[in-house]
Formats: sequence, C-alpha cells, structure tokens
Amino acid sequence: AADAAAQLRVTGPIWAGPLHDESFVSDMAREAEGSEHMREAATLLALLRDEVQYELPPMYFRLKEIGRFLGMEGVSALPRKSVLIQELRSRGFAAGAAQADAQAIKTSAHMQQVVAAAKALVMPQQSAL
Repeated sequence: AADAAAQLRVTGPIWAGPLHDESFVSDMAREAEGSEHMREAATLLALLRDEVQYELPPMYFRLKEIGRFLGMEGVSALPRKSVLIQELRSRGFAAGAAQADAQAIKTSAHMQQVVAAAKALVMPQQSAL
C-alpha cells in the first residue's frame, strides 16, 4: 500500500455533472432521424439521448468483464445487451448502452448487482436458490 501511495499522482478536476444538454441532443437526434446519410449520427445521438433520459453515469461495464465474473469466456453465453439493460431497469437501476463501446453498458448499479442481474438471466434456476 505504501508503494501505491508513493506512485499516486493528483489529477483533476473531474467533471461529475451532466455530460450532455438534453434539448441540444434531442434537436440533433430529430434532425438526423429523417436523413439516410446521417444514419450513424442518428444511432449515436439515440445513445446520447438515453444517457440524458436515464441519467446514466459516465463510466461503463464491458460485457466481457461481466461474463468473466460469471465464469464465462467471451460474451456469447451472456444475455443480449438489450435484455440485460431491461433487466437492470426492472430492478430499479438506470441502464443503457454505452456509446463509447458497443460491447458495454452504463448503469447506476454496482458490478455485483450487474452480475446478479446477468446471472438471473443466464442461470435463472441457480440464481433463485
């Protein structure tokens, strides 16, 4: 621990406020939705709109890491990302897709809670025990 403290460097300040302006993102999303050549922008703006709507935190969990906590290799054995997001929302957490990583989710849940939700979907009979 002493070695780690000696290596500690101070950085900051860290922005902990909202990352996006809701009205700006919504206006941009509406503009992009009707345009064929702005399909990628519309997809990104939809993710940003979810971040605002669900008040998602700036950090995210990679599906691969969630699978690792469940003892699974890769993400193929995990529930679909959208299903895991819905499960977390049904448990009262804010949840959505991460725009920075297609194989990640953002949520207000802690890792233990995310793993429990994924486990309930993957192994429902075992998680009920």
